[in-house]
Amino acid sequence: MNPTPHDARSPRGGAIRLFEGAGSGEYVDRPNRYTIRVRRGGRVVHAFLPNPGRMGELLLPGVEIFIIPAPPRPVSAPARKTRFTAVAVAREGTVRLLDTHTNNRIAEALIDRGAIDSLRGSRIVRSEVTVGRSRFDFLLADRLGEFFCEVKSCNLIERRIALFPDAPTARGRRHVEELAKIAEHGGRAALLFVVHDPHAERLLPDIHTDLDFAAALVDVEKRFPGAAAGTNERFRFLAAAITMNRDLSVTPSAKPVPIPLGALVFPAGWYLYAGSAERGLSKRIARHKRLRKKMHWHIDYLRRKAEMIESFPIRSSRRDECLLAGAVGELAEEAVDRFGSSDCPCASHLFRFGVDPRGTRSFHDLIARFRHSIGEASPLPAR
Repeated sequence: MNPTPHDARSPRGGAIRLFEGAGSGEYVDRPNRYTIRVRRGGRVVHAFLPNPGRMGELLLPGVEIFIIPAPPRPVSAPARKTRFTAVAVAREGTVRLLDTHTNNRIAEALIDRGAIDSLRGSRIVRSEVTVGRSRFDFLLADRLGEFFCEVKSCNLIERRIALFPDAPTARGRRHVEELAKIAEHGGRAALLFVVHDPHAERLLPDIHTDLDFAAALVDVEKRFPGAAAGTNERFRFLAAAITMNRDLSVTPSAKPVPIPLGALVFPAGWYLYAGSAERGLSKRIARHKRLRKKMHWHIDYLRRKAEMIESFPIRSSRRDECLLAGAVGELAEEAVDRFGSSDCPCASHLFRFGVDPRGTRSFHDLIARFRHSIGEASPLPAR
């Protein structure tokens, strides 16, 4: 069900116009997967939501939702239950697309204009191309010949990190696997993520939402080294961040977004992880010791390869996890970027020492400082 707005391919260089007759209101709730309620001018209206994603971080009570009137339907078509279609949402000063049907039209316009650096010089041969059991968004051609391109819409961006998907996607995983088969048999393929936030600094697969999709991307990187960096001619992963304006037009440019998907190398050494458990610290430590368990936290994956030597429980009525991580980081030789800190502003919660820290006075002083500061506003300063 496409809301049929403007032709996205407006004159070269101008804004990419997407929708006509758009208005906005406040989000109320989501009665079902494809319907939301929006408050406008003192009354609540129902709007079709052309996006099956969860979007829990976007669809919050009171946020601004952009809607357009439902397009006319043929007389023979069944009557539509909603008068409006929800197409975008405001979040932290940006406007993010909700209408996944429009995402391909944006990608098409950007490719036509040469706005995506890694696809500059490519042209669209056909859209909606069926190959085997899958249908891919575009067949493109460049100086090396034709290649298939699948486009994904990413509107889950937290702390400038774009995450995909925001809901399990067996279809998305199948697309990746089918494109990999095409590349293995002499063809070429590309997977393009359109990121709906110009401030995004990198894109990562959301392992917490769909581990199978993330594993499919990692498998491609193993089979086609350089795929995530966009340097493998057989299979490339690409991400481009766009700016949507409040009139729901798109700025005719796109910022490349890195996809740091290569294997993370841990040099030999002693690693110290600063974690927490609001309830059941002993059970959490016991879980970290086990190898057979459902993978969930970053540390679970490291434990598959690293031996757990010792734990240092610190019981407190305060949440000192981040303070502890900062203090450990001052003693360590290096930190593993963003490890264990996806839900806090810390640079990392995993730190590497060249020698066993248990043999240093400074390490034992740090543990004592946090253990014996119960009742204080913060851990006692080092003496």
